Parts: sequence; structure tokens; C-alpha cells
Amino acid sequence: MHADTLPVLPLEAAIRTESTRFDAVTRCGTMSVQLETPVAHAAEAALLLDRCDALLDALDAWLHVALDWRWIEAAGTDQPARACASAQATITADGGAAPLICRIEVPWALLRTLGQPPHALAGQLQWSPVPAVLVVSQPAIDEAELRLLERGGAVVLPESMRSPWHARLHAAHDDAGQGVLAELASPASATLADGPGTLDPAAQAPGRPCCEVRLTTTRPLAPEQLAGWAAGVAIELAPRASLWRCAGPSEAERYLAGGRLIPWGDGWAMLIESV
Repeated sequence: MHADTLPVLPLEAAIRTESTRFDAVTRCGTMSVQLETPVAHAAEAALLLDRCDALLDALDAWLHVALDWRWIEAAGTDQPARACASAQATITADGGAAPLICRIEVPWALLRTLGQPPHALAGQLQWSPVPAVLVVSQPAIDEAELRLLERGGAVVLPESMRSPWHARLHAAHDDAGQGVLAELASPASATLADGPGTLDPAAQAPGRPCCEVRLTTTRPLAPEQLAGWAAGVAIELAPRASLWRCAGPSEAERYLAGGRLIPWGDGWAMLIESV
């Protein structure tokens, strides 16, 4: 039973929280199951987890591993954003008990290693759409060139001059360098391809700051698309482009400039309209 892994705490140490969260460590980060039902102590948490057995067994079968779920004591609802896809599931019970509403969080990195869930499990999961970003280029720009960025200037996108033009699609809150592969017919739309997303590493010269030119999608995308389960699906892109300095060992990512993509020789460039 999943409840066997839970420590039992003294009832006098009870702290009732607004929701109940269980975490399980996977090969690609931590999965979470959060239920709207509050508990006061580990004994109540164990009983609550027992009611989720059928759903947890289905998740184990999908992941091909038996997950070890642990109650996260006093886990509140105000959790920092994590690089996870989110799905809601409803667990019904016999005997007139109220159904359980739970939210399942799956790390994007893990989701991209999995195929679509089996039909029975898929029918239980209602995935939440999320904002998405398409990295269309990683131009090599040194520090001196970054200081020269100004309105009316242009940043050439070397990837656009090769066919097919590959880009990387990922959730707005995803780990750096992650995503799924997409092909651009034009800056207005992209088509999802199979496999993990990569850009040509040769486009980034050694010793130069890592920069990215990004587009956003016109609407939030379903996790099925961001997990790579929807090859061939067209993704509509907003016309606005942005240039970013990627995060480094001692600095956060930084917005550099905004603009739009324009034809440039055999490819495209980003016309800078604001810095």
C-alpha cells in the first residue's frame, strides 16, 4: 500500500493545512499530487492517500515504475512555480463519500520522455494549457555588440538561412535548454516535429554570451503539444519578437530588445524596435 511509506506523527503536533500534497521523486524531477482536502497529521494523510490508490497505480503503470509517495507536511497553496505540466483529476468513492479533486504535477522533462498515457488514464486527466515560447535562434553576440543594440538595428538569425529552419518550443516556465522540436515555414507559424528540441550548437560561438530570439504563441498550448505528442500540428505565433540574454552561473536571464522579424537575404533578421 502507498500509505505504508508515510511516517506517523503525534496527533498533538497536528497542523491543518488548506490542501494536502504528496511528492514522489522520478528520474526527471519531482512529481506531485495535491488534493483540496486538508489533513491535520500523517495518519489522516495516509488514509487520504489510500483513496487515491487506483489513480496512483495507473500513474505507476504509465511511468513503468512504482513511485514512492511522501506526504509534504504543512505544504501550503502558495508554492513557487516549478517546471511542471499540471492536470486535474477527480476521484470518486463508493458509499456517498465526496469525490476528491486532485492536481497532478509532472515535470516537463519527464513528460517528454513518456508516450501519451493509456486511454483509461488519459480520460481522467484534464491538462491545463500554459503560455509557450518558441526559441527561433541563438545568435552569437559578444559584449561589445550587445552594447551597440539600438532601435533600427537588426540581429541576423543564422538558423533561418538553413532548411529546414529548426526551433525549440517550450513552456514559459520550463528549465533552460528544454523543449520540443519545431520547424518554421515562416515567422507566422511553426509545425511540431518528433523528438526533443535542439538548436544548432555551432550557432553559438565559444566565449560569447548565450542569447536567444524568442516568439510567443498566440494562445496557451496544451501539454500534449509541449510534450511532443502532437507531431505535425501547426502552432500560430504572435508577430512580436524579443531578444534575451540567457541566464548564467551568477546572473538571471535578461531582456535586451523587442521588435519583429523581417526578411533578410535568404533568411530572416530581428528588426529592433525597442531596447
